[in-house]
Amino acid sequence: KKYYSDCHGKSGQAFYATDGMTDRAVDMIKTAASKPEPFFMYVAYRAPHKPLQAPEELVQKYLKRYTDLPSIAKARHKGLVEAGLFPEKTKVANNIQGLQSNKEKLTAFTLQSAVHAAMMEKLDENVGKLIQSLKASGEHENTLVLYMSDNGAASHIGDLMNVPYKGVKALLWEGGARAHAIASWPGVIKANTISDDLIWVGDITPTILDITNTKFPETFRETQPRKPDGRNVLASLKGENMAPPEAIYFNDKGQQSVVYQGRWKLLIEPGWYLQTLAKPGITIELYDLQRDPGETN
Repeated sequence: KKYYSDCHGKSGQAFYATDGMTDRAVDMIKTAASKPEPFFMYVAYRAPHKPLQAPEELVQKYLKRYTDLPSIAKARHKGLVEAGLFPEKTKVANNIQGLQSNKEKLTAFTLQSAVHAAMMEKLDENVGKLIQSLKASGEHENTLVLYMSDNGAASHIGDLMNVPYKGVKALLWEGGARAHAIASWPGVIKANTISDDLIWVGDITPTILDITNTKFPETFRETQPRKPDGRNVLASLKGENMAPPEAIYFNDKGQQSVVYQGRWKLLIEPGWYLQTLAKPGITIELYDLQRDPGETN
């Protein structure tokens, strides 16, 4: 069943999907801001997921920049260190080393990198439009904005975009499982601060329920919904001290698992099909993320 209209221009005006979603969201903000009730908006951009598509002028801009992939990888690593998001003197894997010896793969990867970067610029531009819309409506000062990804970059681009972390989407090393997030709430969240608290996507619902003083429903569509697994992390958003979760456990399709507990991370078959195809048996890995966030030892 088809849920979305075409945007190829044959049956209506052509548009870039990221732009189109923002235009609709801005209209919804204007409507919601005209009413006294609070509102919730979930804007799930598809970009930079496949298919990789972006305006040609932006692709050309990044093709020039991505001619030297090793320098890009080093710059990404350095940027995270300078931002305080990754320790300075820590060993990391060289994810793109194997590409340098294969010219055909290198050319294809460079083009994918450029298109991906162009998609991200369009995404940033459109998130900016949403923020400006909130400001224009007078709602920005009273709005919590959460910006995040559901996983690290996918395999077709992750070896570069996840630097300095190991692994990609669908695998449980930090390159696939960790995603930095941004939270903004004027007057509540102190600007330009960084938190190292361990928060996962399951914490979002309990936190929003508490902030909005909303009770979790006992029934939904004549069934009893499962209560959220996460916890309220409003204290962390406010910059207050908050005890870490006792543990976070996740299993994917019964084929790979991860347990976070304090500074430790236990992985069971984290490379999933890559390890399963390479050799028989079950691979178990244990990392101290404080000393080895790149998961190299």
